Amino acid sequence: MMLDKMNEIDPDIDVLLVSGDYVSHGYSVDYGSAQDQYIVLKQTIEHVFLNILAKKFPKAIILPTIGNNDIKYHYVAPQRNVSAPDYYPFLKSLIFQRIPSNMKFYSANVSDTFDVFGGYRVDYSPTLSFLSFNSLYYNVKLPSNDTEIKRRQMDWLADQLDHAEPGRKFVIFFHIYPGMFFIGRITFFWEKSAVIWFNEIVQRNIDKIALMTGAHTHFPDLKLGFPTEFSLPHLMNMNETALEYIPSYVLLITPSISPIFRNNPGFTFLTMEDQVAKNITWYYFELNRLPRDESEVVFNKIDFNTYMNITEFTPGSVLNFIKELMHDKVRLYRYLAHKIGYRGAHMITAISRYQEMNMVNLASEYEYFCSLLNMMRADYYFCVESSKQKLDLVPV
Repeated sequence: MMLDKMNEIDPDIDVLLVSGDYVSHGYSVDYGSAQDQYIVLKQTIEHVFLNILAKKFPKAIILPTIGNNDIKYHYVAPQRNVSAPDYYPFLKSLIFQRIPSNMKFYSANVSDTFDVFGGYRVDYSPTLSFLSFNSLYYNVKLPSNDTEIKRRQMDWLADQLDHAEPGRKFVIFFHIYPGMFFIGRITFFWEKSAVIWFNEIVQRNIDKIALMTGAHTHFPDLKLGFPTEFSLPHLMNMNETALEYIPSYVLLITPSISPIFRNNPGFTFLTMEDQVAKNITWYYFELNRLPRDESEVVFNKIDFNTYMNITEFTPGSVLNFIKELMHDKVRLYRYLAHKIGYRGAHMITAISRYQEMNMVNLASEYEYFCSLLNMMRADYYFCVESSKQKLDLVPV
């Protein structure tokens, strides 16, 4: 149903980014478990890409990144000399040698990096490339202890950006994104050293990045990165003078097709025009309305152009929208409901869900904003401590 809606919106999708977790929870088992579902996992992944995605979108280039549920052991990046020698060639062959629309993008460079760390580069046009980054190696829950592979992937990313041809820009996508997520409590996603490493690479190549996007949390959002020398708590005053502090880059976090956290399932559409992301829209299936049959299925959307006044997805435009939320609690609460697919009278249900998770109350709203405005742990905690008395949200 969700994929049919995508085809209805645009039957000629050029590129389909599959942002990880292609299979549901449970196929990937905990490390050390007596269970072994690896064969079933691979069969399910084959079914998803060949029998569903490739058939639904026969013209599209289908580019995945690897999620924490797509591997043999949950959250454990494929290990060199253990699972990697089987898993990476399997997935590489599936994506680039068995999906007809992808075959022309297969190359020795794709093969070499995919076999080592599961990342790859695809040159979509003379001026736009896609970099699939395997962030599982750096996840804070079960980080890899293979320092050589972690270094090789970061060096590869740096090399792609540092030595890019003039005029080329990149879309960088991963499943587990750098930074943090606040929903009742703060959760950090990458190792501290990896965030610093990644941030240094990105900061020196801002002009070469067209878009960065991640998933993982099921709840979409907009996150900003600032120059490392910038003292972020100044932004928490959110007055006109703060406009001089412009973030360096922005992360687009996409909604999830899975409703496992009582979010309505969703997906993202956008266009790339002159190497800038535009016309971004989050679409949602209103599962909360419990349709009895397909005739009652309802979709809604958040059009960035009209809802957020974001016509071009730039750090400055996203910062302005976040500032509006900080000064208007009514709009903040509406956004929190809308971004997980609830609207109208059903917004109350969504806000109740947030309240259950201790996210929307005066004791935690500044923590949510600090999580949007920071990438580094120390900056986040400094922001929280500096902002407890600074936010001046309009009362409901």
